[in-house]
Amino acid sequence: MTTKALESNTSTLDNVLPAIDYILSLFEQGKEKFRGDELLLTAINAGWEKLNKYYCMTEQSPAYAAAVVLNPTIKWQWFTKL
Repeated sequence: MTTKALESNTSTLDNVLPAIDYILSLFEQGKEKFRGDELLLTAINAGWEKLNKYYCMTEQSPAYAAAVVLNPTIKWQWFTKL
C-alpha cells in the first residue's frame, strides 16, 4: 500500500525516507512475528536487505537532501533527529 501511495502524481522525493522507514518497521515486526518460520524469515531478511540498500543510497543524493530541506513541514528536522 505504501509503494502504491507513492506512485501518485502528488508524491514528491521527500516522501521516500518516511515511507522506507515505515516499510522497514514492518519487516522488523515480521521478524518478531515469524521467528520460528525459517523460510519466511529468509524472505523477510532478503527484503529488508534490499530496501536498506536503497535507503542508504539516499545519503548520496543531494537532490534528496534538497527536497527534504525545502519541504516546509520537514525542513532540517529529519536530519537532526538522526
